[in-house]
Amino acid sequence: MPIFGAIRDGSGENRLALPLRIEYPGAFYHVTARGNEQKDIFKSLRDREKFLSYLESAAARYGAVIHAYCLMNNHYHLLLETPHGNLSQIMKHINSAYTTYYMSNGSGPDICCKDATKQSSWTLTNMPWNYHDTFT
Repeated sequence: MPIFGAIRDGSGENRLALPLRIEYPGAFYHVTARGNEQKDIFKSLRDREKFLSYLESAAARYGAVIHAYCLMNNHYHLLLETPHGNLSQIMKHINSAYTTYYMSNGSGPDICCKDATKQSSWTLTNMPWNYHDTFT
């Protein structure tokens, strides 16, 4: 049974929020993020390379282990492991950094990763796999 949190909207009423993210050391996650209105978030090879550089910096800074990734034109998929149980920090780093790059690159006013600094900008599926080999 999923655990849900309550949020208050402007009227002061409680509304049901997304399920709370479960984070713990050693967890595996399938993470996706999509552009607003399904617009492209990768428009060039340079965009993809810049995104991959943010994956590298997340691995170095937060200890994320990126096992696999798939960059599509309007979204991406990651299979990552969090040895320190810090998925929120990792995703905030990746999405915020890439959104800042994307916006400063003259790609227009549309934000590429919905609410990139908010936890609700990505979906996660806890993957109960028990292996430690990385994909090449």
